[in-house]
Amino acid sequence: MNDDQIDCLLGSLEPDDVHGWQAPIPREIAAFRDVPLRLSIGTSNAENRAAEAVAPAPNGEELALARRVLRDLTTVLGQVQVEFAKEEAQERAAIEKSPKPIEVPPIEDPHLWIEREFVQEAVAEGRLPERWTFVIGRAGWPDFGYHLEFEGTTFDELWAGD
Repeated sequence: MNDDQIDCLLGSLEPDDVHGWQAPIPREIAAFRDVPLRLSIGTSNAENRAAEAVAPAPNGEELALARRVLRDLTTVLGQVQVEFAKEEAQERAAIEKSPKPIEVPPIEDPHLWIEREFVQEAVAEGRLPERWTFVIGRAGWPDFGYHLEFEGTTFDELWAGD
């Protein structure tokens, strides 16, 4: 994404509920397997949620991390494609061996997720905040997600669960 597109996207962030802020990434800019993307910045923690009507706005460090990631979104999506394809191949192999094969539903709600907790941890340690996650859900599995963790624009690990 270019700086104007990033400015527009960050300017369109809105509170999603008491957890954080989000904005859709226009499909003509980027999508994952033809599914629209969104940016999600989690700005509230469990202790604060009960007392907050709206999640706190994203801070400067969170927005700066979002900018760094969005500038290299094409690179990030390429890494996500490769790593997620590996995961799906492993899943298919396991399902084929299973006595009770399941049908895996289509993906849904792929999003870039920046979490305040990780940003604050990095700042407290005197490091540049770089940790964030690309999350991919599955239709009909509301609490399940594939979590592709990144340091900046470098893939770190993939784990799946709720």
